Formats: sequence, structure tokens, C-alpha cells
Amino acid sequence: MTDAVKIIATGSFLPEKTLTNDQIAEFVDTSHQWIVDRTGIHSRHLVSEGETVKDISIKAAKDVLKNAGLKASDIDAVFIATCAPNSGFPSVASHVQTELGIRGPGMDIAAACGGFIYTAFTAERWMTHQKWNKVLVVGAETLSSYINWENRGTCVLFGDGAGAVILERQSGDPKQSRGFIDFHIGGSGIDKELLYGDNENGAEMNGREVFKHAVREMQNSCDTLLSRNHYKTEDIDFVVAHQANQRIIDAIGKQMKLPEDKMISTIATHANTSAASIPLALHASNQKGLFKNGDLIVTAAFGAGFTWGGALLRW
Repeated sequence: MTDAVKIIATGSFLPEKTLTNDQIAEFVDTSHQWIVDRTGIHSRHLVSEGETVKDISIKAAKDVLKNAGLKASDIDAVFIATCAPNSGFPSVASHVQTELGIRGPGMDIAAACGGFIYTAFTAERWMTHQKWNKVLVVGAETLSSYINWENRGTCVLFGDGAGAVILERQSGDPKQSRGFIDFHIGGSGIDKELLYGDNENGAEMNGREVFKHAVREMQNSCDTLLSRNHYKTEDIDFVVAHQANQRIIDAIGKQMKLPEDKMISTIATHANTSAASIPLALHASNQKGLFKNGDLIVTAAFGAGFTWGGALLRW
């Protein structure tokens, strides 16, 4: 019998410090309405001086363990999705393991905004192969370290934060049980110059081209997952897309002919948190009680690289 892997708990950590659009307009030639019209963002969380990806990952990990009612000894492995590690080595996963007292494999995966999908896919495959029972997956970013605060085209887009899930393996057909049903993973380095960044020069993006690529690839991931698993669009209860831009989320919903209330959106107060955006959105929705057992959820992400993909799961 094939094993199924399900999300049994969610958690998060958002830095206390926030930055509103009006505050950005004090030092950049922009306005609150200009930012909202183009992105849907109203504010974002930013780490304080000295606060790193390691720190926020640990806090999100502690939160999800508490929500799951688990101890560190219950966890078989740690996977961290991030493109902003605070050091070359050891990995952020190693720091999380040390702080929480988790023994077992730990690794980071850098796939930018596609990171959580890549990491959840990797964790799910390892769990079924290695017969691990429970795995901690965290998406964490401090993209404020990549921001050139004089570039109004990109400085308004990003925020910091960490979202976490606990995955649990159970016996049973994934298509008949709660859990991940299928993943769609893609990528290409051909257009990497359209979106790139580092903590020395900041982030650079061809917004128009990235928008087109993001809508096309995220919708394709959703369509592929549905068609090859014999579901129709009307079977979907919720879409949790990467929170890059409200216009991207709206475009995907429109092309899939889904009502607005099925398109999860947290971008207004989170901004683009890259690999953290999907787990943060999952946790925010879970906290509100939006997801019910048995709901069919599709997630989709697109990021620098380019990386893209999605997951189909039964909540």
C-alpha cells in the first residue's frame, strides 16, 4: 500500500517590526495608493537589526510544534526552504535542530519563491522512502536584506517572515486519504536575468515579463495537477498561490473561473515573503478555520531561477 503524507499542523512567526506604504513614501517617490494598485500590499513585516533567518525559523518551528502538541524527539528530519541563509554553513536546518534538540537529517533548499513547493515535495518523497513518521518543514525569508531602498520598483514588494508545517506519514492511498495527492515541479534558468538579487546590490526585476511568466506557470501547475488526477476546477475548495502580487492571484483566479473567496490572499499585510508565503498563508487560513477536513486545495508558486510548481492535497 502506498503511503500518504499529510499536513497535521501549521505555525508561523512574523517579526514585530512593520513598515507601511505611507512610511515607505517618506523616503521613496511613491504613495500608498500607487503600491496598492500595483501589488495589493498595504504593509510588511521586517526583521529587526541582528534578527536572522535562523532566528525566525526557530520561532516558527517552536510555534508549529506547540500547535501539533509534539516534542522535538517526535521529529525525524528538518527541511528549510530559504534563499536568505544567515551563513554559508552550517545550514539553517542545523541551527533549528540545535536549538530545538532534534536529531536526524536536516537540510536547506534554495529555490526562491518556489522553495516551499520544492521542499515539501522533497520531504514527502524522503518520508515515503525512508519511512519517516514526522518531518518539520519551514519556509523562512529575510528578503529585507536584499532590498535597495532607493529602488521603488522592488523595495515595496518584499517582507520577512517564516511559516512552518508538520508533515506526517500514514498508510493508505494518497488519493483516498487526507494529504498530498500529487506535485508538479518545473524550472528553467534561461530567463534568470529577469529576476535576481543579492544582499550587496539589492533585487532587480523585469516586472512585466515576470508577471507573464508567473501567471502562466502557476496556472499551468494548477491545471496539470487537476487534469492528471481527474479533478475539475469546480472541485477545488481553495487555491493557495505564492503571494507575490494580488494582480497575479486575481489573474489566476479569473483564468480558472474561480470566485474570489476561493483564492487565499495574505499579501496585504505580509507582502512577498518568497518561500515563506505559502506556509504563512496556510497557517493564516488554518487559524481562521477556513480549511475543513476533506477540502481539496491546490497550491502554486513561481520564483527566481525560474522555479515553479504546485501541490494538490486533501486537507
